[in-house]
Amino acid sequence: MLALDLIEPCDSAWGSPVVLVPQGDKVRFCVDYRKLNAVTKKDVYPLPRIDDTLNVFANKKWYTSLDANKGFQQTVCASTAVMDKLAFRTHMGLFRPKRMPFGVVNGPSVFQRLMDIILGKSKWKHTIVYIDDTITYSDTFEEHLEHLRDVLQRIIASGITLSLKKSNIAQTSIKALGHTISNIGIGTAPHNVEAVNKFPTPTNVKELQRFLGMAVYYRRFIKDFAKIAAPLNKLIKKDTAFRWSPQAQDAVDTLKKCLTAEPVLAHPQQDKPYILHTDASLSGLGAVLSQEGDDGHEHPICYLSRQLQPAEKNYSATEIECLAAVWAIKKLHAYLDGAQFTLITDHTALQWLFNFKGNNRRLAKWMLELQHHRPNMKIIYRQGRVHSNVDPLSRAALPVPEDEPCTNNAAVAPLVEAEDQFFTAVRKQVPHCKDLAPIIKELPPPSSGAETPAHLSAYAYHDGLLWRLHPTTGAKALAVPSPANNTNLRLQLLQDFHNAPLSGHLGVSKTFNRLSHMFWWPSMFKDVQDFVKSCGSCQRNKASNLQSAGLLQPLAIPPRRWHTVMIDFTGPFPVDKNGNNTLMVVVDKFTKHAHFVPMKSTATAVDIATLFFREVEPPPPPVEVDGHDEYVVERILDQRTHRNQKQFLVKWKGYEDHDNTWSPLEDIKDTQAYEDFQALGDVTA
Repeated sequence: MLALDLIEPCDSAWGSPVVLVPQGDKVRFCVDYRKLNAVTKKDVYPLPRIDDTLNVFANKKWYTSLDANKGFQQTVCASTAVMDKLAFRTHMGLFRPKRMPFGVVNGPSVFQRLMDIILGKSKWKHTIVYIDDTITYSDTFEEHLEHLRDVLQRIIASGITLSLKKSNIAQTSIKALGHTISNIGIGTAPHNVEAVNKFPTPTNVKELQRFLGMAVYYRRFIKDFAKIAAPLNKLIKKDTAFRWSPQAQDAVDTLKKCLTAEPVLAHPQQDKPYILHTDASLSGLGAVLSQEGDDGHEHPICYLSRQLQPAEKNYSATEIECLAAVWAIKKLHAYLDGAQFTLITDHTALQWLFNFKGNNRRLAKWMLELQHHRPNMKIIYRQGRVHSNVDPLSRAALPVPEDEPCTNNAAVAPLVEAEDQFFTAVRKQVPHCKDLAPIIKELPPPSSGAETPAHLSAYAYHDGLLWRLHPTTGAKALAVPSPANNTNLRLQLLQDFHNAPLSGHLGVSKTFNRLSHMFWWPSMFKDVQDFVKSCGSCQRNKASNLQSAGLLQPLAIPPRRWHTVMIDFTGPFPVDKNGNNTLMVVVDKFTKHAHFVPMKSTATAVDIATLFFREVEPPPPPVEVDGHDEYVVERILDQRTHRNQKQFLVKWKGYEDHDNTWSPLEDIKDTQAYEDFQALGDVTA
């Protein structure tokens, strides 16, 4: 390397160790840069995805692969500072490289950027480059010569030299990127498959990880890869003892057999619709993307599979099947976005996915995620027995022994017995209910034959039960009495129709609709509303549909006295001789001047406005304020009670064009005057 001017002696403060790696009958000189890489700022320049790279070869007939001759060593180091950091130690002293060495963390990104600059507009047009591998592809031989001339001229101009031994020029089939590429499709590289087949049986986790690393590279060629490799994946988990089992050996043998079969995947055809087969079981998810060829048969483009997460194993059958479809479409978005495709499933419910109107939030979310595919997507149901190209995932149901008790929680009750007990309780309480007893007294006995008064025509009393009749359909709803003797039948119904597992913690309207079909009592809607809104489970688990709270804003400082008035109410206190039991506290925000006005708790907005201007007596403003005439009170807008005091707005005449036309009477609870008043009350109490 000294003779080739690749390295030079140095006195750097850095120094990485040298490692000699056997490579066949030769020895490769390497430097261990792991510690340097750990503290190096990473270059995130992107490398092309292998899948995207392989897809560009569709419908091409001629290929050329060019390999840069020791590509990294053709890249000059940027500065002496960089060279010093790359220094390495030997028995002959300390040296630093003058060209980029192998093993540095940013090496691939740096060389990829260099090659992208060299190829310029040719990249992705007729040539792709993956680090030091350049592949040119064309439809015809004449076109291929033109493309090759363009690429070679760019490489010669850059000064990069090529390895003729590793290059393949004008071929109909080449080996590149670990694959065999031809106009027929994409296959595995024989030398890589041979390495997998000759790999010895793993004896520890590291060896197993190496085997899986080689096999995973070809997972797109192996149907149900996740299912086959499941016994092996279990052995590499943390806190799991490495015990080789017959199942693990079968998995290794099956993977080797699948690769030995030399599978070939078809190139995707952009002008043809895709066919996506999906399937799911407790073993995992599986998918096959294919297209129909000119011979009328489906040709696979790639296989997908993965195992279920622990939480996903609790999903229902429909949810798991829908998950498989959503997961596969997301993984294959590069093929399916904007393309016509047919989703084939063996779960009939998925045919109606886009018509879903249930309350399953998970299915609703997935449906929305797939909405943009809806114009181009068709869902077809195919029975499991003919869905064999993707169905080999284990679908055997595990029988439950008859002597083994069921451990699942069930929401099943002895309905007849519960019904009798409920009706008995209603009969006991109805005659004493203050809401229902007056109605029963006015209703004539059924045996009397007397006519029911018009205002009670919506009620019927029979066998100790009061029924309310629907005005149009005549449907009967049982009238439920108010709580009595520590028995609250209304609360019991609310719990059954909202909290029970089969009730699903529905919202106010849905809970009320279900309940009102069978039961009735005065103020039932308000009771349902209060119960649902106070449900702890709903508050913890349901997403809020309210608008997000805004950012906190500081209160504006008023420009003058009596510009902004703060008002609040405290009480109740003992009633005085005038009937007052509440205090209205008024503070001028500018001067902090406080007023305490006694009033009645039943005061209306108009009463409060009258008290405010009679008792507080705000001082008159100057003749002109901000160039306007003096202001007077015109009207109080809100007629609600003082408990909603933040809605009181006072309009001041002469400020119609001013920003402060409407001045709010703000909350006073955070002011010093209020705290002083509370402290005075505590001391004198």
